[in-house]
Amino acid sequence: MPFQDADYISYFFAAGSFVAAASSALAAWFVYKSSRRSAARMLRLEWTRDLLTWTDDAIAVLTKAHHLCWLEPSRTTNPSFFDRRIEILTEISTVVDRGRMFFVNTRIEGEVTDGKPKAYTGNSPQAIFLLTEAYRQTRAIDYADAVPNSEIQLNLLRIKRQFVSVMQNEIDPNWFRKAAVYESQSLEKKSTDEEVP
Repeated sequence: MPFQDADYISYFFAAGSFVAAASSALAAWFVYKSSRRSAARMLRLEWTRDLLTWTDDAIAVLTKAHHLCWLEPSRTTNPSFFDRRIEILTEISTVVDRGRMFFVNTRIEGEVTDGKPKAYTGNSPQAIFLLTEAYRQTRAIDYADAVPNSEIQLNLLRIKRQFVSVMQNEIDPNWFRKAAVYESQSLEKKSTDEEVP
């Protein structure tokens, strides 16, 4: 039975429908992939901002500990040198524990934990290790005589510089800057698109 014109038209519309469906599926796939990349980028950007806030707090308290060593304990009142040292120790301890939300200790095979909580077992990441070392150094600051504190001051300065380097590596300011530029350009493009009638 020969094809009639109606059959050709039906096949033509069927092929057109297939091409339209395939095009729609392909476009949906590209939109899906693009939105997943955008969501991942936004999640990383948000996490990096939180990490940057924590890093700012840690650098501030390391600077306080370093500068405390410059003070003469007998001349420091209201609050006393001892009270300032306790306040800085409290801040460092808080920053260390907040940092454990970003940096998890690595487990040591066969380690005996002696009932220690999970967050405090294993090897600390470099950022946490440096902050705990700053805590130890700050505890060693002499609150009666400034002379012994000069070595601690140098140790705290070294720790702070190492910490800044570790965090600069972790945060990757180049990626952060590129992400900010990308978001800015996206917002500009979106506002331009909305202005076009």
